[in-house]
Amino acid sequence: MTLQEILNLNTTKAAKARMLFEIGKTVKEVGDLICGGNYGWSYNIHKAWKEKLNGSATFDPRFGIEIEAYNIPRVTLSGALREAGLSNWTVKSDGSLHGINAFELVSPVLSGVEGMEQVKRVCEVLERLNGRVDRSCGLHVHLEARTFTIDTWKRVYKNYLRLESAIDSIMPRSRRGNTNQYCRSIGNESNIRRIDTATTVAELVERVGDGTRYCKVNGRAFAAHGTIEFRQHSGTVEYRKISNWVKFLKALVSVSMQREVNDFNFLSDEIKSYINERKEELA
Repeated sequence: MTLQEILNLNTTKAAKARMLFEIGKTVKEVGDLICGGNYGWSYNIHKAWKEKLNGSATFDPRFGIEIEAYNIPRVTLSGALREAGLSNWTVKSDGSLHGINAFELVSPVLSGVEGMEQVKRVCEVLERLNGRVDRSCGLHVHLEARTFTIDTWKRVYKNYLRLESAIDSIMPRSRRGNTNQYCRSIGNESNIRRIDTATTVAELVERVGDGTRYCKVNGRAFAAHGTIEFRQHSGTVEYRKISNWVKFLKALVSVSMQREVNDFNFLSDEIKSYINERKEELA
């Protein structure tokens, strides 16, 4: 719907404002167009609209992360985590990693602010012990998916698929497109019909990417863990990168419970700012 068509609708100002935000208009523009420059009103409508899209009031799924890195002996890392009160994190070996003293660090099930605080403390341990990453390392994030309907699953896949090139722009080149065998692309627009006609999660995951768990979006994790796994992010021990990626994924899944998207307008200004910063760094 065009700007003029929205303005001509016989509906409330609030409804028109929400539609204008949907097509990318700013708080100032909506204030000028709808209510004579009352930016406080348009700000409040925008805030409520964002909260509904992001599901911030009701959707905050439990999550888990897997951090791949190297340069810390596994025994040393396990001991440091125990001393920091983080003994419920598991240090594993991983044959796909190239660095000396490589490891995969697997979180317990985490939730909310307390869960992110654990992640922050883990990152402090990793940085203190000089944990490093290279292109063989990744960051995997699991979000609880037991409440997903099949329509939610389809929208998650379609939304990620349509945003994949934009998401690629905030990743190193080693994690873009099909450059990495452990996080393959989930396809292009030609996959949309295959997604739409799936009737089960198992059928859906067979139709997307290469049908294995080594895709940017891994639905196979649902059968094993009751989660959806996102595998694209490059390896990192930096809390800021991890926390923003988790926030992005939660927002993506939240909006996917309601609708399909084609851009990042559903994100908070904070995450948009981070994305723009990463684009500039990796251009």
